[in-house]
Amino acid sequence: MELKELYKNLQDKCHTLMSQRCTTFNYFLIISALFVNALILAIRENLFFIAITIGVLQCFISILFSLLEKRNTRYYQKQNELLREYEAKIKASNDELKDINMPNQYAKLENVKKGTIGYAKFFQCIYLMFAGIGFAFITLSILQLCGVVL
Repeated sequence: MELKELYKNLQDKCHTLMSQRCTTFNYFLIISALFVNALILAIRENLFFIAITIGVLQCFISILFSLLEKRNTRYYQKQNELLREYEAKIKASNDELKDINMPNQYAKLENVKKGTIGYAKFFQCIYLMFAGIGFAFITLSILQLCGVVL
C-alpha cells in the first residue's frame, strides 16, 4: 500500500474512534439518567433495597464506562502519534498532498489550551459525578434502613 493510502486509512480510523467515543458517552448519559430517575423513584416509594441495588449498578456502570474511556483515550493517542509520523514521512517525500486533509484535524481535538479541559478529562469528570450520585443514593438508602431520618 502506498504511504498516502496508509495515512488516509489511519485518518479514517482516527475519525471513527472519536465518533465512537462520543457515541459511547451519549449512551452512558442515557443509561445514567434512567438509573438516577429510578433511584429517585425508589427512595420516594421507600424501596430502599431496590435503591441500593440500582445505586450499585450505577457505580459499576460509571466505573465500566470510565475504564472504556481510558482505553479509548490511550488508543486515540497512539493513533495520533502514528498520524503525525505519517505526516512527517509524506512531507519529507515531497509528494502531492492535494487529496489528503493535512494537518491532522483530529489531533486538535485533544490539544487544549491552558485553563481548559479536553474530551477525555471532561468525560472522566462526568463518569465520576454519576458514580458519586450512585454512591450517595446507596448511603442514603442504608441510612434510611437504619432508621436515620434525613
